[in-house]
Amino acid sequence: MAPAGGKYTDLLQKICVPNDRATYGDFTDYGYWDGSEWAGYTNLHPGCWVYVAPNWHIWGRQRDDTGANPRQASVDGKYCHLLKKICVPDDRATYGDFKDYGFCSGTAWAGYTNLPAGYWVYVAPDWHIWGEQR
Repeated sequence: MAPAGGKYTDLLQKICVPNDRATYGDFTDYGYWDGSEWAGYTNLHPGCWVYVAPNWHIWGRQRDDTGANPRQASVDGKYCHLLKKICVPDDRATYGDFKDYGFCSGTAWAGYTNLPAGYWVYVAPDWHIWGEQR
């Protein structure tokens, strides 16, 4: 359950925070967070956070399970290390079926918050946010 059904890979860290159960319940797929301190822990890695009481699991990568052509979503390998995928079908009207938007440091879009800075690629209806450009 910690990788949220296989959604995440590359476990970076695991920290024990039993008191977070009161806020996050037995299981929460929090998503990407780039903070470096939590509940007395320091030097934490940015990554995708999943709470399975009493532990937080910090994952390095999110799988691209969109069904989109992976070559198209990564712009034929131009980008790597998928950080986040968000579904925004209404953006098709502005960006068409495909748009290599490039780097964006914004943290919110179309009702999504806590988004990582990265390289944005739109393959309708999803935005793929990549961590690195090759």
